[in-house]
Amino acid sequence: MRLGDIIREYRIRHDMSMGDFARKSGISKPYISMLESNKNSRDGKSIVPSITTLQKVSHAVNVSLNDLLRMLDGNQNIDLKPSALDDEQIALLTGYDLLNDSGKKIIKEMMEQLNFGRNSETPHKESNYITVIGKPTVTISP
Repeated sequence: MRLGDIIREYRIRHDMSMGDFARKSGISKPYISMLESNKNSRDGKSIVPSITTLQKVSHAVNVSLNDLLRMLDGNQNIDLKPSALDDEQIALLTGYDLLNDSGKKIIKEMMEQLNFGRNSETPHKESNYITVIGKPTVTISP
């Protein structure tokens, strides 16, 4: 059994949506979808979850990590090497890669407004406002 099969069976038994399981496990909904389909939406390759993901799933389904590992069959690869990115960050980057040029441009503009463009030639000044493209200005409280 693969990790995605375990998650899907747990969700069905407990009448949970992917969103419900995402909140319970701390794993993003897009990544849960990729785990359940065992396919990376960007490149179509099999998903190789990290040990951190396995820990989150084991906690969410109320079994020990050892028991979860015993439930997995020999077809489930696990990434044991440390990563600078966690699974949710990887899922977000995968989602970005799937956007068309227009969508990527919108994300880049939003990041600039959030002051992520610190290395650009134009300095960004601090602001309590984010302008969402095509929407009114949103005030952010500290």
